[in-house]
Amino acid sequence: MLDTTVYLDALKAPGLPMPVAALVARNVVLHCSIACAELAVSVGHLDPAHPLSARHRAPLIELLSRMVPSRIVAPSADAWTEAAIVAGILARIQGFAREARRAVLHDAMMLLTALESGAVLVSRNVRHMDLLMRFRSDAQVLLYDREGSL
Repeated sequence: MLDTTVYLDALKAPGLPMPVAALVARNVVLHCSIACAELAVSVGHLDPAHPLSARHRAPLIELLSRMVPSRIVAPSADAWTEAAIVAGILARIQGFAREARRAVLHDAMMLLTALESGAVLVSRNVRHMDLLMRFRSDAQVLLYDREGSL
């Protein structure tokens, strides 16, 4: 299962680091509905009147349209509740601002959705995932950096 950071890295030049791209290419990829929503909200947020919006919108729409619906997984009600509690605790103890609270909630939902699905979550979001894995050390997460170190 891919975190939103993976999709965004794939769309940007130079693309995914080679080890990550190879891993994604040779495995069945599940898509988390939370990552889909994060990508879709970006499509909706782009101002149609802005001259660069079409250039940024098209790859996002293409990416979303290529996702096989049967491989899109949504968090369960239990995952939503647990993610909200964990995100609230992290917001309090880490002093997260409003936008960071929403981001860590989304990341917690992706982590728990991957866990429920028996999937490995691939992410570049080392900071949030490191914090979240302290709550759920049973989750399988593959973290990478921009240079491709796994």
